This record gives sequence, structure tokens and C-alpha cells, in this order.
Amino acid sequence: MVLGGIIMAVLMVLVLPVAVFIGGAIWSAILGTLLVDDAEERLRDAPS
Repeated sequence: MVLGGIIMAVLMVLVLPVAVFIGGAIWSAILGTLLVDDAEERLRDAPS
């Protein structure tokens, strides 16, 4: 039982932050791509 708790603590300290950072990087890449596409489309449609 103690070994299971130690394993869970190690996973929470080592794996969880990495997963959060990777998730944030993926989210930022997707959102950035969508916002750039939207900005380019708005610029194309804007009267000059």
C-alpha cells in the first residue's frame, strides 16, 4: 500500500506537469493558427 502511494506521488510530481505543459503547447498552436487565419481573412475582406 505504501509503494502505491509513493508511485502516485512520483507520477503527480513528474508526469502531470509535463502533460500540462504539452497540453498548453498544443492548445496554443491550435489557437494561434485559428487566430492567424481569421486575421488574414479579415485583412483580405477589409476595404483599402
